Amino acid sequence: MLCRDCKHCKTKPVGYVSSRSWCEALPKKDRGIYPHLNTVNPKCPLKINREFVNK
Repeated sequence: MLCRDCKHCKTKPVGYVSSRSWCEALPKKDRGIYPHLNTVNPKCPLKINREFVNK
């Protein structure tokens, strides 16, 4: 599952054009993610993504 499809991915608008995204499943210091990329955060703790990251 990509970060942008995950229920833990949260996005908050910052200003008129930009936004900030984070993952609530990660520890506070590692929360920043890029949901517009077709990737998974390598530090993702979710069981469904462990196999995907390790490939």
